[in-house]
Amino acid sequence: NAGIVDELDGLALDQKLSRAAREGCAILVVDVLDDQPYCTSALRTLIERRADVGRGAVLAAAVAGASRSCIAAYRPASVAPYLPLDAGGVPVLELTGRYPCLSELNEQMRLWGGGIRIGVQAAAALSRAVTSLSKQRSVMVTVGGPCVREATNFRTVTGTLASELIERCVLRREPGLIVYGGVMTGRLGDP
Repeated sequence: NAGIVDELDGLALDQKLSRAAREGCAILVVDVLDDQPYCTSALRTLIERRADVGRGAVLAAAVAGASRSCIAAYRPASVAPYLPLDAGGVPVLELTGRYPCLSELNEQMRLWGGGIRIGVQAAAALSRAVTSLSKQRSVMVTVGGPCVREATNFRTVTGTLASELIERCVLRREPGLIVYGGVMTGRLGDP
């Protein structure tokens, strides 16, 4: 009922968790692996809403039938001082291997017996939906790249147009294309 969409794949969170429960799930991982160098929205969400992320991880694991949960975050030196060790008792797994480290996380999940990854914003939204009966109305978005003078995080209302966010940035030049979802795993679109 909260309308939570997982930012990792655009799927409805309730359907994703129900499918994981049917198929079997050993671990639920909250994914905080931003596509470097421009995206920081996942890390910022973890830092600002740590308690919600931890509570959401526990709730999502229960729905998915997972016996444990963790939060996976990439930890370059620039992030080290900000990365929490846990979120509401849920441990943060610091991936320090070669970037991008999604393959490292997938291998670790396989060793744990398989599981499911959900986005950090979806986990936080699940917590807020359960504790305050609120719908997912906002998301953290990073606008960055070679056309933007300085990468900027925006907490914005769900459904805000990319062009509206770009208008709020200082540009070096007009963008020809927009990558939605990050430079490593995103998809192209028109500005």
